Amino acid sequence: TGDGGSKEGSCAKEPKAYPRTEALLGPTSVNFTAFCLKASAFGSREYAAELLLANLLETGQLHELVRLKGGAYGASAFPFRQEGFMALASYRDPHLFETFEAFENVIGMAGLTRYCEADLERALFGIIGKEEIPFRPNERGYVALRRYLFGISDDLRQQNRTWLLRIKPADIKQAADRLFNTSFKASRAFITNQTGLAPIKRLDPWPELTETKLPL
Repeated sequence: TGDGGSKEGSCAKEPKAYPRTEALLGPTSVNFTAFCLKASAFGSREYAAELLLANLLETGQLHELVRLKGGAYGASAFPFRQEGFMALASYRDPHLFETFEAFENVIGMAGLTRYCEADLERALFGIIGKEEIPFRPNERGYVALRRYLFGISDDLRQQNRTWLLRIKPADIKQAADRLFNTSFKASRAFITNQTGLAPIKRLDPWPELTETKLPL
């Protein structure tokens, strides 16, 4: 796909100073949420552990708390390798405050969970399965351009694959503890309506709340 050109390891940029909590208001009957934590740089052992942890959360505690118990249509966890942060998100979610509590809880629970080699193997298959899907010609061109712009070379991708194969359960615990220790600095964004926002404003649980009305 011809990735070269940019300096390797330069893909994870320091995030800009966005509002810590941003509410996007519109005529919606359900909520869409995102909970973002500072994470590790792509190509590092720490990033590989966080990538596996994200898969374990998405198919485990996060799925149970946000989808099965909370009733959201979907829930996901994924590290953004270009930007250097981890995001937990839900969509078509009947809850708001409870979902953000669940996001914090699953990170803490992961640090106490005893994952085994079989758990990591299943997560690895899920990650590699997503990466190895065939692309149409236009998709290959788009992916190659993104990798070029963000400095994600084939060597850097191979380095990440090598780390993924070496991750142990102890690395997952360290990743969960590391992310949990940054959770008090997390940023939150959500799409809701005025009714959904009212109890959040009354409780005032998060700092620096910014409201933006969607032009719908």
